[in-house]
Amino acid sequence: MKNSTHPRRRHRRGLTLLEALFTLVVATALLSLALLVYRQTRDSSRSNENLEEIIQIYDATVSIYTDSQAVWNNPSTQVDAGVVATSTLISKKYISGGQIVTWTGVKINMGYGAPSQAPPGFFVELPGLDAEACDLLMVQTYGDNLSAIAVNGNNVIGRYTQHPGPADITLTAQTCKELNTVRMYFTP
Repeated sequence: MKNSTHPRRRHRRGLTLLEALFTLVVATALLSLALLVYRQTRDSSRSNENLEEIIQIYDATVSIYTDSQAVWNNPSTQVDAGVVATSTLISKKYISGGQIVTWTGVKINMGYGAPSQAPPGFFVELPGLDAEACDLLMVQTYGDNLSAIAVNGNNVIGRYTQHPGPADITLTAQTCKELNTVRMYFTP
C-alpha cells in the first residue's frame, strides 16, 4: 500500500536553474572586482612611469645644458630632445628613433621657453596623458625649478601662475580631461 503522506522523492543530480544563476552572478561580481583592481593598478603604474620619466628628463636636461649658462640667456638656443635622448642619462625604455617618448610611444617635445614673467628656461611637453597621469604630475612638489605647468594650453600652476602649486584635487579635477597635453616649464 502506498503511503500518501510521503510521496516518493526522486533523487536529482546537478544544479537547479536558480542555483546556477546564483553561481553565475557571484562569479561575475568577483570577475568585475578583479578587473577593476587590475585597471587601477595598471593606471597607477603608468602614472608613476610618467612621473619617473619627467624626473629623468629634467635631471638629464639640466645636466647637459647647465654646463653653459649662455644657453639660458639666449632664446635662439635649441634645447633638443634628440641631444638629451642620446645622452646616457635617460633610461633606454624612453628612447625610440633618437627621440624621447612616453610609455605609449608618443614623442615628447622639448624646447627653450618660459611662461610670461618667468626667467629663461626650458619646457617638456607630454602629449596624450590620461586624467590620472595629469593629476599625478600636478600634485607633485618640484621645488624652485618648476616655473609653471600648463595643461591643454592653459597655465595652471607654478611660481608664475595664480596657483603656486602643487595643485589641490579640486584644481586637477577642473583641469585634467580624458586626454591632456601637459607642458612643464623649468628653470635651471
